[in-house]
Amino acid sequence: MFKIAFLFIINLQIAPELIGDRFITFQNEGYFYIITEEDIYKTENGQSYSVRKHNTHFPHFNFNFLKVDKKGYLISKGGGLVYVFVNNEIYRVDNSFDHRNKYQSSLFEYQKKVFSFGGYGLFTDKNNLTYFDNSTKEWFDYNYFPNETQPSPRRLAVSKVEDSNLYIFGGFQKKINEKLDVYTEYLQDLWRLDLKSHVWEYCGETTISDLFDPKIDLNQVKIVPYKENHLLITKQNCFLIDIKNNLIKQFEGFNSAIITSNGSNKFI
Repeated sequence: MFKIAFLFIINLQIAPELIGDRFITFQNEGYFYIITEEDIYKTENGQSYSVRKHNTHFPHFNFNFLKVDKKGYLISKGGGLVYVFVNNEIYRVDNSFDHRNKYQSSLFEYQKKVFSFGGYGLFTDKNNLTYFDNSTKEWFDYNYFPNETQPSPRRLAVSKVEDSNLYIFGGFQKKINEKLDVYTEYLQDLWRLDLKSHVWEYCGETTISDLFDPKIDLNQVKIVPYKENHLLITKQNCFLIDIKNNLIKQFEGFNSAIITSNGSNKFI
């Protein structure tokens, strides 16, 4: 026991050397974590790190992090694979497979479960809602009533749960014009899903898409939790999305370098 504890509190004076995209990063309870093929690095100040070994095999390192019921969940960005991060240990908990059809979906927690709305995969955008069942360790559809009005398929939407209501705002959708050219359109509508009745309600629109570059690179778009709200970050702009108070705020003098892949900025 003493040997394990000692290994965990070793402080590194510099950040770990990282290889390509072979690592996962996330923030949890005031700490920043980097998970590589063999190690878990933890830092509070970005200057000194503690490190310990892990025995988990990752088929890839494309994972999102979501906190649910005091546990951290690492969820494959394409959907399917689920790992739990608790007490500085990592365990795979799903009986599923790498779906690869929910990239850039909106993850959220409801009733102590992981939910995923929308996303992109298999050449199409999605508007379905899936959830991970902790007992069967599988993913299931959270069905809507047929013939009811519902939001169009999208990815990178902002999601927020208030009581038993899911709010979905914006997102991007693939479009094809009369010349068969493919382009991306930013959706600016707001929807509410009653998670008890499974019924959608259209709530209105904004004009936020007027501020986006029509040729925007979706790989440089980030949805970042910020206090009780979200930041929508593109290469040109940063917006505060406050669904509860019906507010969108654009930050002036935004430094687009924070979402580039240079140096430590690639961890954002």
